[in-house]
Amino acid sequence: MQEKRTSRSWAKGAATWAARRRGRVGGGPKALDEADLKKARALLRSGEYGKVLLADELEVSRHTLWRALSMEKTK
Repeated sequence: MQEKRTSRSWAKGAATWAARRRGRVGGGPKALDEADLKKARALLRSGEYGKVLLADELEVSRHTLWRALSMEKTK
């Protein structure tokens, strides 16, 4: 007799659905708020900082900084 396999995918979907009903949509907090992005734009325009130094200054990864700046351009 073959054993019946159960999938956990329904549990994941049910948990996501329940979280959304409670107002949780997923993801974490933003690493850079609007004030940080404003500071980043000003420092990049001034030429005082490159993106690598600026990411260190803001205590985020280079990728996070680049993504935040590029997302801003697409809005």
